Amino acid sequence: MRNLRDVSMDRALFEMEYIKWIRSVAGKVGGRMACLSKPERDRLLSEYMRLEDPLEVFRELSSIDRVKGLQCENTDKHIFLETDTINFFPSFGGGSNALDFSISMSRRMYFRGLWFSMISLNKSYVERATEKMLLFTLEHEFEVARIFEDITKDSGSEIRRYDSERIGKLNITPDDLREDERLFMELIETQPLLPRPYAEMALLLYLEENFSILRCFGTPSTTADEEAFGAGLYEEFTGWKGFTQNSYRIFVSEIRSKIRDAYAGYA
Repeated sequence: MRNLRDVSMDRALFEMEYIKWIRSVAGKVGGRMACLSKPERDRLLSEYMRLEDPLEVFRELSSIDRVKGLQCENTDKHIFLETDTINFFPSFGGGSNALDFSISMSRRMYFRGLWFSMISLNKSYVERATEKMLLFTLEHEFEVARIFEDITKDSGSEIRRYDSERIGKLNITPDDLREDERLFMELIETQPLLPRPYAEMALLLYLEENFSILRCFGTPSTTADEEAFGAGLYEEFTGWKGFTQNSYRIFVSEIRSKIRDAYAGYA
């Protein structure tokens, strides 16, 4: 069994590597922003600075009527939120410096003895995506939500597999995918990019801040193991809160520094 010193060293190493990675990403983001027009650059930088308050990341979904009009199953069981951001995280198949981006996120959060299924969507994407592609995105997040529920409830039973056949029945065409990809790339260039761990922490803080309103969406644990899993999950989030917030501040500071360097001598 590893002792506390080993765990502490592992965390210190992780934090050092993560900050190194986040600085690298910020340098690339800042370099791209330096090529934008000054009004657009200032707008984006102002957004990044506003989001240093994690409670600014999410809000109630303004297009909830459009989402529920798609007639997806079990929409009433989920908390839908919107954000002006695009999540990014390391790519698992594109090399050490590659990134994956996401305009949506599904998580199952635990707070005060209850589980909450929360789905966030990029506001501009919801407004501009075709009905078919928005439905495709939502169905994907519902599948992720089902998998998270299985993971938290698992007590030796088999985890349900991703239901690609059901999602395939949406009949997405190559033209649909190309148009969605075009919109996706546009949003990556014009929306603030947010590290996934910071987005997840902000999601939990939103739940804590609005618990009295959202409590009706919560479901209790079904077993002692699930309850223990939830308590441990919440403790882990809480334990990383300070580091996650500080790493985002470093991310924004590095972006600002990169932009300043790009214009050094031109003032």
